[in-house]
Parts: sequence; C-alpha cells; structure tokens
Amino acid sequence: MKRSSTISESRKRLTKPHLLPDRRLAFALQAAFPAPQSRPADALQPLGRGDVLSLQIAHADTLAQILSGQGTAQTLWDWEANVLMWSHAADLAGLGQDDMGEQLQLCLDLIARWRRTGRVGFDGTGLQLARHGVDVMDALARQVPTDIARAAAHWSEQQLARMRADSEERTPA
Repeated sequence: MKRSSTISESRKRLTKPHLLPDRRLAFALQAAFPAPQSRPADALQPLGRGDVLSLQIAHADTLAQILSGQGTAQTLWDWEANVLMWSHAADLAGLGQDDMGEQLQLCLDLIARWRRTGRVGFDGTGLQLARHGVDVMDALARQVPTDIARAAAHWSEQQLARMRADSEERTPA
C-alpha cells in the first residue's frame, strides 16, 4: 500500500513552488547556451530588384570598360571585387561554384596579363568566359539570399583591403 501512495504522489501535478528549481536550471542553461539570434525577415529573401539591377549594371560596366580597351588598374580592382564577392556568395549558397571557380582563374589570368603588359584585357577564350561570368554573377545576384550577399560583400571587401595593402607594400616609392 505504501507503494501505491508513492506512485500517486509522483503523479501529482507540479505547482509553481515545485517548478522553481527547474526554472533556475532553465535560466542557467539559457545563460550558458543562448539561443541563436533570429535572422531578420529579409535575410532569407533575395536581393531587391533595384539592388539586382545596380549589380547587373556594375558587372556589365566593368566588362565594357575592359572590352573597350579603356580598362585601368581601378577597373581591374572592380573586376576582382565582383568575382571575389560572387565566388564567396556561390560557396555560401552552394550555387554556381564551378562557374565562379572558373571566374577566379580568369581573374588571376587577367591580373597576370596586366602585370606582364600593363593592359587590362582578355584573350578570345577569356572574353567568352568573362561574358559567361557576368551572366553567372547576375544570376547569383537574383538568387542568393540577402544575408549571404551581405556576408560575401563584407568578406570580399576585407580580402581586397588586404590585397591593396600587399600591393602597396611591394610597389616602390
């Protein structure tokens, strides 16, 4: 009989005083392991139409400057910025990684050509690949979530700052 009273006591509804020690534990656990911060509502949304259009114009304008023979060192930096940003966005989003890998190689070839000749330009196959790259970067701009685009832009800015600092250190005064 004693056994049944123990079972019935364990089945009692817990009241607030009984829960107090559990609440302390819950607060301690919350403090030790905070919940991940929620993402802003727009974070999972693709970039807005205006942003996508601005990016498409920037991609096309940079390519046009290179194709016209009017490309400068700044144009080269702009092309690098586009390629770095969208290659990182492709990695983060899991979209177009192979295509952007080709663009990274093309960017290295473009830099090598500029160092060798002082000219920013593509050869025949590079030109076709660059045009394809603009299409891929435009598609990524339409598809990747806003938070990925922002993270990729921030990352590429950091990489470009490092590259600029390195190139300034190597440039004789």
